[in-house]
Amino acid sequence: MLRLEKKPIRAAFVAGAVLAALTTTAAAQNLQLNVSPFSGAVTVQNTSGSPVSLDGYQITSAAGKLVPDPTNTSGVGWDSITDTGAPGWSEFAPTTTGLSELDLTSAKVIPAGGSVSLGFAFTAYGTKDVNWGYSVAGGGGASTATPSGAVHYGGGATLEVITLRGAGNTIESIPMILRNVESQVSVTFDAYVIGSASGSLNPVGFSGFAGHGVTGWGSYAPSANALSELNLTVTPALAAGRYQPLGTAFATGGTKDLTLEVHAIGGGFGDQPFQADVVYLDQLAGDANGDKVVNIFDINLISSNWNTAGLAGDTNYDGIVNIFDINFVSSHWANTAPGGGAVTAVPEPATLTLFALGLLAACRIVKRRN
Repeated sequence: MLRLEKKPIRAAFVAGAVLAALTTTAAAQNLQLNVSPFSGAVTVQNTSGSPVSLDGYQITSAAGKLVPDPTNTSGVGWDSITDTGAPGWSEFAPTTTGLSELDLTSAKVIPAGGSVSLGFAFTAYGTKDVNWGYSVAGGGGASTATPSGAVHYGGGATLEVITLRGAGNTIESIPMILRNVESQVSVTFDAYVIGSASGSLNPVGFSGFAGHGVTGWGSYAPSANALSELNLTVTPALAAGRYQPLGTAFATGGTKDLTLEVHAIGGGFGDQPFQADVVYLDQLAGDANGDKVVNIFDINLISSNWNTAGLAGDTNYDGIVNIFDINFVSSHWANTAPGGGAVTAVPEPATLTLFALGLLAACRIVKRRN
C-alpha cells in the first residue's frame, strides 16, 4: 500500500511522487478508463459496487494521441477535474503524451456504477495505445495506487440486442440494432462482424444494412456463428444518435455471448478491426415510453414522432415511426411489465382503433402546417 500524507507542499512535487508510485504499487481494479475511438471522449467509470474516492491519476499515450487543453475550454480536449473548480485538484504538466492531476486535500467520490467525464482527451481515430494509473484515497490521509488501470475502448457503433416481451412476460421477438451512441459525432465504418461462439445467431431473421436497401452494403455467408456485412462502394456514416435495424437476428433462448467487430475508417485505425460494445436490453412490447405499461402515452409518443427515423416511438424497431408502430401498440394494449403500473381503463378494440386513427389525422394536419 502506498501511503501519502496530505501535507501543504508543492503540487508538482507531490504529483510527481504519486505518478512515480503508480508505476510500482498494485491495488484492486475498481475504476476503468473508457475511451471512445470515434469522438475521443474519455470517462473514468466506477465498475465496483461501492463508492470510490479518486485522488489522482495519470493517462499516457506513447504515440502522442492525447489532447491537452491549455485554454481550459469546456468540450475541447481534456476537461480535467481541476477545470470544474473542484477544491484541492491540480493539473500536472499536460502534454500529448501524458495527462495527470492530483487532489492534495480530499478526493473525488465516484458512486457505484457512476462515472466522471474528462472531456475529449483522446484524438478521434487515433492509435489505441492509451494506458493509465490512478490512486484512491483511504483513511488517515493514505492512498492506494493502481499502476495499470483497465482501459476500455467503447462508444460509437454499439450492438443492442432487445428482447421484446408480450403478455405473461413471454418473449415475442428479439430485434437487433446497430446504434451510434455518440451524441455529437458520426461514426464511419465499412464492415462489421457479429460473432457467437455458441451459435446463438439467427441468420434467417438477419436483414442488416443490405436488407434495408442501404447503398453499397452486402451480407456474406450468414450463419449461427457469424453475421457480417461489407461496403466496397461508399464511405458509410452513421450520424450521432442514429441506428440501423438488423432484423430479428438473435435466437430465442440463445447464449448472451455476442461479440461485435467493427472495421473503422480513418486515422490511426486505418481499416483495422476493433471490438465494440454489445448491450442486452429487456423491454415490454409496445411500451414506447418505457413506463412498463402499454397505453395512451405510447400512442402520444408515436404521434409526436410521426414519420421520423429516431428510436422514440419506433416500437417495432424497423427504422421508421409509422402506422405499424400504432398497430404494434394496439395489439399489446394494456400489457404491463413485472413491476409496472396498473391499467385503470382499457378501451374496446374498435374504440382504440378509431382513437388511433383520429390521432394520426391530427398528426398529419400538424405536419402539413409545419
